[in-house]
Parts: sequence; C-alpha cells; structure tokens
Amino acid sequence: MYVILHVIFFGTINVNCWNSILNFIMKRFFTFLSIFTLLNSLNAQAPAKNTAASSRPLWVGLDFGGTWQTSDMKPQAGIGWGITLSRYSKLDKKGPLYYGWRFRFLDGRSYGYNYHRLYGLDADPVLSAGATNYHTPTATNDGYVFSNYKFRFDEFAGEFIVGCNGLRKRGILLYGFGGLGFTHWRTMTNQLDANANKYDYSTISTSGNDDKVQAELETIWNNGNYETVAHGSVSSGQWGLMPSLGFGMGYEFANSFAVGFEHRTTWALNDFIDGSNHLSNSLSTGSNDLYHYDGVFIRWTFGSNSTTDNSNTANTPRPPNPNNFPNNNPTPPPINTITNTTVPETTYPANYNQTTGPPPSVNFQVPSVNPYTATVPSQQLVIQVLNITASNQISLLVNNQANSNFSFNASTNTMVLTANFQNGTNVYQVTAANQFGSANDIQTINYGAPSVHPTSSLPPQVTITNPAANPFTSLVPTLSVVATVLNVTTVANVQVRRNGISVSNFSFDPNSHIVTVPASLSVGSNLYEVIGSNNFGSASDNVTLIYNPVVAPLPPVVTITSPVSCPYSVKTVVNSIHANITNVTTANQVSIVFNNQPITQFTFLNNGLNSSVKFDVTLLPGSNPFTVTGTNAVGSNTKSCALILKSIQAPPAEVPPTVTILTPSANPHISTTSTFVVVAEVMNVTLANQITVKTLAGTNVPFTFNLSTHAVTFTANLLNGSNYYNVTATNSAGTASDNTTINYVATIPSSNPAPVTPDIINNNQATISPVIIILISPAAASSASSNQTLPVSMTVNGINASNEIRVRVNGALLSNFAYNNSTHLLTFNANLTVGGNTIEVRAQNSSGIATQVLTVTYAAPVRKPTPKTNTPKTTPTKTNTPKNTSKTIETPKVISKPKLL
Repeated sequence: MYVILHVIFFGTINVNCWNSILNFIMKRFFTFLSIFTLLNSLNAQAPAKNTAASSRPLWVGLDFGGTWQTSDMKPQAGIGWGITLSRYSKLDKKGPLYYGWRFRFLDGRSYGYNYHRLYGLDADPVLSAGATNYHTPTATNDGYVFSNYKFRFDEFAGEFIVGCNGLRKRGILLYGFGGLGFTHWRTMTNQLDANANKYDYSTISTSGNDDKVQAELETIWNNGNYETVAHGSVSSGQWGLMPSLGFGMGYEFANSFAVGFEHRTTWALNDFIDGSNHLSNSLSTGSNDLYHYDGVFIRWTFGSNSTTDNSNTANTPRPPNPNNFPNNNPTPPPINTITNTTVPETTYPANYNQTTGPPPSVNFQVPSVNPYTATVPSQQLVIQVLNITASNQISLLVNNQANSNFSFNASTNTMVLTANFQNGTNVYQVTAANQFGSANDIQTINYGAPSVHPTSSLPPQVTITNPAANPFTSLVPTLSVVATVLNVTTVANVQVRRNGISVSNFSFDPNSHIVTVPASLSVGSNLYEVIGSNNFGSASDNVTLIYNPVVAPLPPVVTITSPVSCPYSVKTVVNSIHANITNVTTANQVSIVFNNQPITQFTFLNNGLNSSVKFDVTLLPGSNPFTVTGTNAVGSNTKSCALILKSIQAPPAEVPPTVTILTPSANPHISTTSTFVVVAEVMNVTLANQITVKTLAGTNVPFTFNLSTHAVTFTANLLNGSNYYNVTATNSAGTASDNTTINYVATIPSSNPAPVTPDIINNNQATISPVIIILISPAAASSASSNQTLPVSMTVNGINASNEIRVRVNGALLSNFAYNNSTHLLTFNANLTVGGNTIEVRAQNSSGIATQVLTVTYAAPVRKPTPKTNTPKTTPTKTNTPKNTSKTIETPKVISKPKLL
C-alpha cells in the first residue's frame, strides 16, 4: 500500500525502492505462510475448510499499482490499473493444483531518463532532424542529448492460471500465470521547452554525481511536457503482440471475496518502448525492452458458489414467515444429530407461500418541499408511484375528500393531477396498494391567507425562486439570487453561503419575506445556499450557478515553424514547409501561394485552437518566396518567407591541423615567476578532445580551447630550471604539434636591486596596447572577384613585428606577406579558387588576439573554346608521397641558470 500511495502523491518511485518493498513483502509473506502451514499441520485432525465450488463461478477483479521498465534508461515508476474476468476449474477436486483462464485489461504509464550524455544521434531520426535536431553540433552542444521517455499503454490479454489447490482450500491464494495479449502503446520524449526550443544541456554537470545530474535535469525538463513522438513510435500509437508471465498471492474470504498482490512482466519484443535503441557509438543495444506491473487486487464472484460439506452435524433450515410479517418471537432452528449420511427432509407449513414481491412506493416530486406555500391558485402536482401497474391501484384524498381527477403513466411510474387551491391549508393524500402491501404520501400546500397557526410556532420554509432552474448556466459574472424565507422575522434568522463559506452581502425584507443575494460568479460551478432558522427548526434551499463566459472570437495568427528563419538558405531541391495557424478549423480557411502560384494540395490538421499545415515544394535556383494566410469571420493574417536554393558544392577535403605556440614567443623563454600563461593557436580542429597538452614526463596539463579564436590556453606551474610543454592536435587528416621550453629562475631580493627590463619578466607585467585590424582593400569583408589573384591590404596596430601575424587563405598558412612596422601596413596577394574563399588575418600580442575574416567569391571568366589537337595519350606516372603534417618535437634545451647576486 505504501507503493501505491507513493506513486499517487509523488508521481514516481525509484526502482531500488520498489525492489526493497517487494523483497520486504515477499519475505514477510513467506514467513507468515510457513507459520500458517505449521499451525495447520499441528491441527491436522480438525476438519479442513472446504471451499471447493460445485459450479464454476465467474470472478471479477479490480487492481491498482505501479509500472516500470527494464530498458536502456534508468526507470521511474508510473501508475497502472486493470480489470480481470476469471473462471476456474477443478476447484472441487482433490488434486494439488487448480486451473483457470482469465481476461485482463491493463492501463499504465511509466517514465525513465539517462544520467549520462547519449551521442550517436545519427541513429535516431527524431533527434537528428527537425525541431529536435541535437545531432548537428552547436556552440553549446557537440551532438548529444540526455534521453527521457513517457511510455503509455493499454493491454488486452488472455491468461492461463495454475494455482495451489491445497492452500486455496484454507483460504490462501498462491498461483502463477502466463498469457499473450495485444498492447496499444506510444512513447513520447521531452526534448523541447514550453517555447518549442531545444534544451541547453551544456549546463548539466559532468561530475558523475547522479543525484546532482537528476536534480539539474528535472529543473530544465519541468519547462516541457513530453511533446515529441519518440523513435520507434507513431503519434496515434501502435499495436503489438506481447507475451507475459507473473505470479500472485492473497487471501480468499467465504468463497466469494479475495484480496491480494500480483507481479507481472511483459516482453515487448522490441527495443523501442523507451524511445531509444542505440548506444553512443550509433550501434544497436542488441536487447529488447520489458515492462513490469506490481499491484494489489480485490476480486468477487457472481454465480453459484455452494459447497459440499461432510461435517458431523447439520442444521435443518427454518422456513420463511409465510405471512411476510416480522416475527417478534423467533424460534431457533432445531439441531438434529446425524447418525448416518441421510439428511432429514424438511416439512413446511401448508399455507407457506414462497412468492414475494416489493410493496408500492409513493413520493411527491412536485412540489419537492413539505409543507409548500403556493403563490398561484392552481398548480400541477407530480407523484412517483412504484410497483403498481394501473391507476385503479391508486386512491387520492383532497382535504379528506375522494378525488379521481388524476392520470397515471405505468411506463414512467408517474401520477399527475391539477390542484386548485383553497385559501389556507390544502392536504393531498395519495395511497397505492398491490398484493404485497400498500404505501402513501401526504403533501400540505398553503395558499392565500396565512395559516391559522402563528408564525412563531412553525419552522422556516426556504424556496429559491430566481433563477428558476437548478443548475443554472450564466453567461455573465454577476446575477441576483432571490429566495423566499417564511416564518422568520429578522435578517439574523437568515444565512447565505457561497461554496460553503458564509457571505453577508445580502438583503432580507421581513414584509415580503424576500432574500436578495448579489452573486459574484467565478468561472465554473458556484453553489449558493439560503438557510432560515428559528426556535422551531431550520430549512434551506440551494442552487448551482455555472458561469461560462463568452469568449470573443479572435483573428487567426500564422506562425511559420519550418523553415526556422526567413529567408532561409537550403541546398536540397525538395523541401517541406510547416506552419501553425490559430483560430481556424477547416482547410478552406487557409490559402498558400508559392512562387506566385496558389498551392491547393497541402496537409491540414485541426488541433483545436492551434491548427497546422504542411506542404512540399520544389525549388528553383535562387529565391523562392511563399505566403501562408489564415482567414476567419473576424479577420485574416499572412506570413511571408522565402527559401533560397544555393548551388551544391562538394564539401572541401579536411585539412590537417596546425599548432603554433604564440605565447611565449621565444623558445626557450626565461621566467622569473612560478606560473606562466601559455597560449597556442590550433587550427582545423573543432573539439577539445582532439587536443592534448603534456609535459616532458607525459603528464596531461589542463587547458581551455576557444573554437571561435582557435586559442588553447593553459597555466604552466613552473619548477626551478627547465620546464617543457608540448601541444598536439589530431584530426582525420593528420597530426601536428608544437612545443616550448620555459626556464624558471627564482629571484632573491637584495638591498639594492638592479632594474629589471620588461624582456626579462613575464610579458603580462608590461602595459601593451590592444591589437586593432582595419581593412583597406577590398572595401568590404564580403565581396566577389573575377580575378584569380586578389590584392589585400589592411593596417594592423598594436604589434611590433611580422612574426605576430598569421595569414591563412582557405585554411592554408600564407608566409609571403609584407608588414611595415612604421606604417603598420600589411599587404599580400591571395590566390583564389572557383567558388567561395575564406581569408583570415590574425594578430596577437600579450593583451589579446584580433581577427579579420574576408569572404570572397571567385567566378572564373568564360573562355572561348580552343580547338582540340589530337595527341597520343600517355600513361601518367603516379607517385604516392606519404603525408606528414606533424611538427618535429624538439628536444628541450637546458639553459644554465644565471648567477644571482
């Protein structure tokens, strides 16, 4: 029961907690079972309880519990419930086992998620495309997710049951079962927040602390709601044939009621019910998923469940009372001693009639209160009369005078009469009779002049007259509730409640006996009660006011969801366009124009207030404009966008990495401080795990890598003497490295220290101007050229020499450039290739790095064809030259320490 309450109030429960609770239940149950068996063996001579049924009754069961998975993620338990319909055989046999069959309906849901990053998303079409594309690396994500799922299922299964017959005869249920069923299931994943944006998983801790990771994941996932259909599922759900096994235990009371506990495991026969089937290396996990259900049940039986009992005594049944009247002096049945297996025959009285039936029932329906005060001289009265078949079984007295002016409908059991009231008190008595008895009801109706009884001697009467219907639906937030309260004289005798809470903003007129309540309604149901009380009692009436405000219609709003930006450049000819449109319900309220042509073939899905459209288009080279318009009775809304088809070029071959240590600029370098910040430039890598920084002893040194500046930065903790550091970068095209040696010379303070020049100390101590790059030619950072050779010039301020400048054309280092220290002018010629070209100039001093990037498109001029000259073909000689992009690692030079004064 703890498990059930935990799931209800806390939503999920850790699987380890489930296992602990199940182990506790199992251990305690078998302990109790052993004690119970021992006590029964000691009392073996006592007659056993015979619960064997002489027929095969039908058992109906309800169960409730928790569900969880054995799959590729850490499971979190959900809730489940079910209905069973069972029938058993061999319950009255002496064999050790009984058998049965059962139909089961089971509904449930379970959850799960990963504490660790999952890569290899190219194996998951959901997480590698569309709004949930985590596969493409970004600035905060290099192609991973933290997986999660919500699994919902409905199962219809047939099961075969085998149980222990000996224990069952003593009331103990212990059985196993197996079956096969059809399961309708769907798995969703939460990978978008409330604004349909991807989660930023870079903030999740990588410390390996599962509790910390769980708390951080739950914090960001609280913004989402399992909006995405997971890999392997479809939005409408799907059917699967799945086998199951389980066991149960419980206790049966009086052959007709049982309670107990069951565990059940179902084999899904697929690896998709948790929404994932691959590892971080994109390979399949190789194992299918299972889901489990643990629940408590109650069962009861319909049908005969009589027993055959060979006891030593028997009771002769006592006949029922033949006159159907209470027996005020009941006589206990005689006890006959049985000396053989013949049971004495019971003799009933001659006048005993075994045929019985229900007596009539009479109840005034209108009016519903008694006594009732009428405000009109004539009114229709409605009486419910049950268990009669004709109007001649009814008699009516009006003020003690017989009256037959009424009608009776046997099919609706309704008697109707029109009453004409006299001033004063009018008494109506209706009596009905059948062969099994009679019944009556009396209604008092006061009309006109007050009753002869003084008001002070009667209890109150309360009738709500406005609104006339109960419940009443209002379209406005305020209305007046009016009630008549008789037999009270002051407002102190009247109380008004709204949703069970007393209110004081009402008025009472003692002359007209009218109570008026200005009701302020909340959206939904509002219960108002009017209560009157005096020394002789109290009375009340109530009305339920349902406030459904009228919502003003809104014009449509169109939101283009794919492409994600406008205009949007693509390289594929065929593309799908998606849009959401609010406040439209049919496809004829949507119009689409693409390249100035209407689109009539599109998919429209009505999701309520937010509908969606989808259509496929074939692009022409260049810009392809389109518009989506939604229209309703209030107005219309249009959104425009364009898809730009770019020419498709083969991706450039990957370039080997390059490594250049920028700081310190000298190698070896002398430092008089124990720490030194080393900066290296590493090109043509994208991830930090493609870079290593090591000492001469091979120890890894922590570092940071900035992809946008290509800078590797680490702090060297220096020892006296020589300190060697090597930076290595690797990609699929090759490996490169660079190294530096820093000689640390500790200084000893003296009374007359010699001045130290900035060249001797760490360059961070000198004040250096920042690097500034100003483009001169070409005039813009993005341009086009019809010449293959492009002259480039710019000013570079803040550096002292050309070795502080790096120039790259299409990723290749360019060394033949000129830099004038006086004018700070940098000039060089860039050799362009057909198509897009990238020129990068980077300058650095100890204060930082500055970068200027140019994008130049080169279109080769169209040349007239040259006549071909047929020459004999020669077989070219092919020479394979091994590629080596690694720098030679120099043996660090040891510089002798200078003598210190």
